[in-house]
Amino acid sequence: MQIVMIIDKRTLAAISTRNNKVLCKFLILEYLESWPGGMTKEAIFNFLESHTETDVKAGKGRVVYDYLNELIEVKLINTDTSTPVKYILTEHLRELEFIPVKKCNVPLLKSWEHSLRNYSHIPIFGELQQYIGDNKEKIAEWEEEHRGEEAFPTVSFDAPADYHEDDFLFDCYYAIYECTEISFRYTPFIGDPRGDKPVDVIDFRPYLLKEHKNRWYLVGKYKGGEEIETFSVGRISSIIDSEGSRFERDPFDPDHIWKHSMGIYTRWDKGERDENGNLIFYDTPIDISFRVKDGLRYQNIDYLKTSKIHASQELTLPGADGYATVKLHMFPDSDLVREIRKQGEKNVKDITPDFLSRWVMEDEE
Repeated sequence: MQIVMIIDKRTLAAISTRNNKVLCKFLILEYLESWPGGMTKEAIFNFLESHTETDVKAGKGRVVYDYLNELIEVKLINTDTSTPVKYILTEHLRELEFIPVKKCNVPLLKSWEHSLRNYSHIPIFGELQQYIGDNKEKIAEWEEEHRGEEAFPTVSFDAPADYHEDDFLFDCYYAIYECTEISFRYTPFIGDPRGDKPVDVIDFRPYLLKEHKNRWYLVGKYKGGEEIETFSVGRISSIIDSEGSRFERDPFDPDHIWKHSMGIYTRWDKGERDENGNLIFYDTPIDISFRVKDGLRYQNIDYLKTSKIHASQELTLPGADGYATVKLHMFPDSDLVREIRKQGEKNVKDITPDFLSRWVMEDEE
């Protein structure tokens, strides 16, 4: 098991500007793991100096030496007897790869196994089952002492139990984990700007697997590209190469990327095309509003109070006519169109802007 499974590299990278020392120590451990025979202080210094996220420059060799000594003090690394001296990982660090579960935590572990059962198609569930298998003796002891007691789920997720789009989730997951480019054949949806015929996506740099409405999406960038691209995993028909070149991850903040979206979209379009016939995309949110009233049976307004359409939502009190006004600042994407329609055609009016009203009501211009 790699050290990156003990310490989250991306977490450390995110705080690198605030704690260069922590990041450097982690990188030293990761570097030494790649060189079982050990590396000299000079080689380690050169590695840190070349790393874009560290602040190790010429003249700071003493700082690196201090980092190495601190890692020796906590028994994570040691030196050998060669000349020049090389630094190597210790067995103590490798012992940290497996941390046994306490018997008192067995019910919690089994509970999570039940809760995540519908996610058995993603690799993290397999890792959980492997951990449970590694602790089978401790779990067997608990089950013997608590005969008749059964673990039960404490939370429930919307993931369908009969999910069938898992063929290539593992390839995508590990390409993200290993920061390696992946190439695959993809069949776009009808109306996709990429066209309606299968295409070969080559040297794609994956950043995230994102679930939206019980469908999994692979999110990342083309090699040399800047735009965030999204592919439905269920539309991948084959993997061309899952072990491409390693790449350096750019800053990637999911909360920021989908701040103005209800789900998976990172931009929107009006169906307009440029002189070359390409769709014109927008990446800025717009002001949206509509009026809504309760239906004969269902309380739309109370529901919108407790379950906002989007984080930007503002909701007024109902007027004399029973209508409340909903204001949003977001992308007018297909998810929003469907959400407004859910309120009932006879319960919604005064949708702005006009083009969104036409989309919701399916009115011709």
